[in-house]
Amino acid sequence: MISDKEKYNEAILLGWYVLRFVRDDILGNPFDMVEMIRKVLHQRHFQVPLVDELTDKEEKILLMTAAGFRLQEISARTGIKTNAVRSIYQSINQKLCVRSRASAVARALSWGLIRFEMIPFQVEEDFTFDDEELD
Repeated sequence: MISDKEKYNEAILLGWYVLRFVRDDILGNPFDMVEMIRKVLHQRHFQVPLVDELTDKEEKILLMTAAGFRLQEISARTGIKTNAVRSIYQSINQKLCVRSRASAVARALSWGLIRFEMIPFQVEEDFTFDDEELD
């Protein structure tokens, strides 16, 4: 098990800027602490890097998820078995550091990995209202 001191030294060697706070900093003046964190992040132009790039298959499944397709629909349309689609979701979640499909879509959009215009929204031709239904 690595001690906190060893972790700190390793982080410094890797070029990380390590902030150390004591209880008084957090409870006594939390606004100064938050401001210090903001300054460091701004100086470092903080961005979380991807572990790996998304594969074409992962991107396609993510786009279909963003369009609202369910697991079974994605499986049927892509010809990939349902369990394989689930494992692809796990890979996507791991790469994007999220826990849900909705979070994966949101993060991918915010990081610019997928663009809104790429999402294949389903257009239903039979989607009309009768006048009676509206009353």
